[in-house]
Amino acid sequence: MIFHEPVQGVDVNTTNSFIQLLQRLKACHIPVLVLVSNLEHAIMLGDVAYKLHQHALSPVEMDEGEDETKEEADDPGLKRHNNLFKIPAKVDDKVILFDPLEIDYMESQDGKAMIVVNDQTYAMDTTLSEMEKQLEVYGFYRCHRSYIVNLQKVREIITWSKNTYSLRIDNKSQSTIPLSRTKIQDIQEKFSLK
Repeated sequence: MIFHEPVQGVDVNTTNSFIQLLQRLKACHIPVLVLVSNLEHAIMLGDVAYKLHQHALSPVEMDEGEDETKEEADDPGLKRHNNLFKIPAKVDDKVILFDPLEIDYMESQDGKAMIVVNDQTYAMDTTLSEMEKQLEVYGFYRCHRSYIVNLQKVREIITWSKNTYSLRIDNKSQSTIPLSRTKIQDIQEKFSLK
């Protein structure tokens, strides 16, 4: 079965119904291909996601557990910038400086971090892992291998199924960000939900 943009512009109940349909099809061993233009939807809907480039498909890293290696965690050479007040991003030939609190979330695209502010995306010359360490002090959280979210902008925690979760961001487009199943308990503790 092939689906094209099945959850684009639909409400939460319709998205949840589609996810349940996918689970039933999977239980019946029916192969399914879901074509979407939104990375969040690809991660939320599939066990495996691929990104189409000009001449090839490349797999999108799905979050299956720990994000950093032991040597990254133990490396004293990694600096923590508690006094970092502005985050630089490139736009054409200029650099824009963002206050961390105005950032909705960050996502990884082709190994580079992208800042999302008011539904606009800005490229950075850094990785999510580097940004995670710098922004932790400002209330940012690595909710998925490909996403860091500003916890102050989280409006809802959505449970799509037993192992599929999302965070809804309080911005113009009400963005939904995938939440790794390994992080659900941690996020519930951060918001004092347990």
